[in-house]
Amino acid sequence: MHKTPVRSVVFALALQLSVTAAAAQGARPVLPAGADPNDWSAYFDRGVELMNGQEVSQAEGMFRWAARLDPSRAEPLYAAWVAFHMHDAGRFEEYMRDDAHVLRKPEVIAADSLQLAALVRNPFVHRGLLALAYQQLPGDWADDGFTRAFLEYARGNMDEAARGLERVERHSPGDFHTRHARALALVSLRRYGEARVELDSVLAALRRRDQRRSSRVYESKEMLMYSLGLLYLVQNRPGEAREAFAQAVLEDASQWYVHRGLGLALVAAGQPGEALAEYRTALELAGDAEPLLLREYGDALAAAGQPGEAVAQLSRLVRIAPDWADAWMALGNAYVRAGNSAGALEAFTAYLARAPRRDAEVAGRVRATVDRLRASGSE
Repeated sequence: MHKTPVRSVVFALALQLSVTAAAAQGARPVLPAGADPNDWSAYFDRGVELMNGQEVSQAEGMFRWAARLDPSRAEPLYAAWVAFHMHDAGRFEEYMRDDAHVLRKPEVIAADSLQLAALVRNPFVHRGLLALAYQQLPGDWADDGFTRAFLEYARGNMDEAARGLERVERHSPGDFHTRHARALALVSLRRYGEARVELDSVLAALRRRDQRRSSRVYESKEMLMYSLGLLYLVQNRPGEAREAFAQAVLEDASQWYVHRGLGLALVAAGQPGEALAEYRTALELAGDAEPLLLREYGDALAAAGQPGEAVAQLSRLVRIAPDWADAWMALGNAYVRAGNSAGALEAFTAYLARAPRRDAEVAGRVRATVDRLRASGSE
């Protein structure tokens, strides 16, 4: 793979479209017996099985439903992008070579929107499924350190992947592609501080090259700053996260996710009122049908002491993403804060109808709340 032409690990800068459009309507696919039809991961796991069996069209249907059940997850969106490229190995090879004709195709642009949507949700989403797309290309895997490390990463052997990429770095310290790949493995290992060091190195290399824009997602400076901000948030360092997100805004304020990052940092710092303006800007840029933003905006409104407006925004959310259990839970909580017991009862009941089995403990508490609301005569 590394540096074999048809198997170099690169990721195209995706164009932004609504996640709702990505999770298009369609018949609910059938899961294996015993799987939970309310759990996004059941559809995702089945989709991965189908992709491994080369049943790509069926896998895509599974990924769409996984994203529909939980629009906040990156994994189904990234997998759908990989599945798209598995349909046409020749097109994928030209895509990897940055063929301008292929990159301009509407279907490729639409698929790229899935990739960006995934990276906005989690810039460190596991990308091992990409090996399935590479596997369809002509030729053999290159026998070099980077390729061996990537294959370990794809298999889930993160320790070995990180060690292998570190060896490659020692021989090529200026190779920021390798540094970015190692950051992905380190985040999977929860070695966040080391991952930040790698991303800082990538960012410094890009600044030395004085490139504002690039065709590669990991060469987008605002995405790197955004990624650093999220790492700081994971480490409960909202001040440093806010600084990283602010730098991302300065780099490119037209990207909605950088404003989302600032909103997250402000909420984490206990300043939800200040976060509202950032979320409004993000919604203006992304389109007001972005479920992830509406969910977070509703929470910020509630935390800022505006439960009525939170109810309004979260009511829009459940119309846009009616199968998302967490959206109904958020709406129920907003109704409680607004003193609307009837609305809370309706929202919590809708949550219980959609709650995955793995949330049994939370569902039990919600069921007790529903019983109390009914007993109080709020039906």
